[in-house]
Formats: sequence, structure tokens, C-alpha cells
Amino acid sequence: MKSIGDRIKQSRLALGLSQADAAKKLNISTPAFCKIETGQTDLNISRLLQISKTFKVPVVQLIDSQSVGETLCRIERT
Repeated sequence: MKSIGDRIKQSRLALGLSQADAAKKLNISTPAFCKIETGQTDLNISRLLQISKTFKVPVVQLIDSQSVGETLCRIERT
């Protein structure tokens, strides 16, 4: 099963963007964007919406029901 990071990477590559290009469009550092793609950092809703808008893909294409379920479980535990 693909992770959100995998889907973001797939969307980035479909646009022909490097990680550096994508980071620049999102106004973040390249290492920060790399951490998003590799799942080393959690995404907040605003960043996810920004990525969706920048890459011109629906948010639902970047997430799946299991990801949403895992996120809700983390929120409930805090």
C-alpha cells in the first residue's frame, strides 16, 4: 500500500518536478520536502492542502482511508 509520501512523490514526478523545485513552490527547504515524501515528518492539514493545490491533485488522491484512520487514532490518543 502506498503511503501519503509515495503519492506526493508520484504527483511531483508526474509534473516533472525535482524535490528542490517542489520545495521551492511550497516555500520550504528541500530537506523538509524530502522528509515529507519519506514519511519522516507528519503533515498537517494546511500543508497537505498546499501540496494538493500546488500539484493540482485532489487531497483524496494523496490520502487513503487507512491513512485517515491512523491519523484519527493519533489525534484521539493526544
